[in-house]
Amino acid sequence: MKISRARRHAYSILLRIERDRAYSSEVLAANSDGLAKKDRALSHKLSLGVLRKQMLLDHVVSLYSRKPANKIDIEILIVLRIALYQIHFLDRIPDFSAINEAVEMTRHIRKKSAAGFVNAVLRKASKWNGDIEAASDVERISLESSHPLWLVKRWCSQFGIDRAASICRSNNKEPNSAFRLTSAFDALNETAKNVIKKRIEGDPRIEKSKTVDGAFVAARIEDWLRDLSEKGLVYFQDEASQEVAGIVAKTSKGSVLDLCAAPGSKATLIARGFADAGFVVAGEYHLHRAKALKQNALVQQARVFPVCLDGTRPLPFNVGTFDTILVDAPCSGTGTIRRNPEIRYRVSEAVLNELHTKQLRLLFNASKLLNDRGVLIYSTCSLESIENEDVIEEFLQMQASFEVFDPGFGRSAGTELGTLRTFPDLNDTDGFFVSSLRLRG
Repeated sequence: MKISRARRHAYSILLRIERDRAYSSEVLAANSDGLAKKDRALSHKLSLGVLRKQMLLDHVVSLYSRKPANKIDIEILIVLRIALYQIHFLDRIPDFSAINEAVEMTRHIRKKSAAGFVNAVLRKASKWNGDIEAASDVERISLESSHPLWLVKRWCSQFGIDRAASICRSNNKEPNSAFRLTSAFDALNETAKNVIKKRIEGDPRIEKSKTVDGAFVAARIEDWLRDLSEKGLVYFQDEASQEVAGIVAKTSKGSVLDLCAAPGSKATLIARGFADAGFVVAGEYHLHRAKALKQNALVQQARVFPVCLDGTRPLPFNVGTFDTILVDAPCSGTGTIRRNPEIRYRVSEAVLNELHTKQLRLLFNASKLLNDRGVLIYSTCSLESIENEDVIEEFLQMQASFEVFDPGFGRSAGTELGTLRTFPDLNDTDGFFVSSLRLRG
């Protein structure tokens, strides 16, 4: 039996995510060349679907196997996950075809001795009726939504059980694709601009964002839109991320430091936001990421100046250099699980504690570079209070000369004085936290 290209591609993607701890959004974007449109769509559906249902799929494997899922070779487990996802969550492929193709896939990856095992497990597991035995409502939420139990408990503590369940459900929905125009678009002549605008505005599957000026939301990324992206004329960026950059652009009239800037999503939008009124320095620790940031800025024709630096150490700028500093801190990314489902399996309470320490150090070092009338903006794409409110509270205890203020966020949901929160379930965006600080006047 012939193995579909989509299944082979999905298997290789999932194996790389598992072995190399790669991120699905990056791997899927970089490894789809040469695939037909139909195969690419199915491969993405399989890859992301398996990641979003991974704990539940492993639970089913454990129910019908002679050994638990975590004791099965990862190559075989991925084959089982893909087949079970097709059987129980897709309806176009008959069960026997999914099973037979999984057996062939097992032989294809040179695991011939496991073919009988794969066949037996899948034939039994195909009869699973969807029932889940759970010791509590929280455990049921964890299994049904494939979110680690400790994380669900944490969200229950922060937001309540109903909201925790709502967040988990939203994380497993396929998100729309938000995008914006770029500085490269601005540089086109009016005729070329109008052609692109008419194409965007005339597509019934594209809408203007209801919350972010200049943002668009596409139900699906068509080839013509992908082509505009490759030319640097549009840039795919979640609405909440665009909103953070917009806050910085509106707040600043001069020099901006984006301390943790790669891949440059916010820095390039900030630069577009105030054109020649100031300059944007984009800091990044890793050289390869700084190079990617530079290329991103060049393609978009954004006035951004990349610099390699370590924000956790004293920074190579004079005191008072910047009017605005964005500390878009490295974080757990729990607000972006709907786009990178694998994040939920990698984060831990120990990681959150380590990140909190790093985030506080970044914010403290950045504060030294702000001029007397400047603004310090702290942002994460995390839902965790330990990375958000707790960092701000501890920073203010260390730096009593600073205060939180509201620059005019223009929202009410999830907002307190001087802070902005977005959530995947409430706002249909990634989950972001933003807080604005300034020196007391």
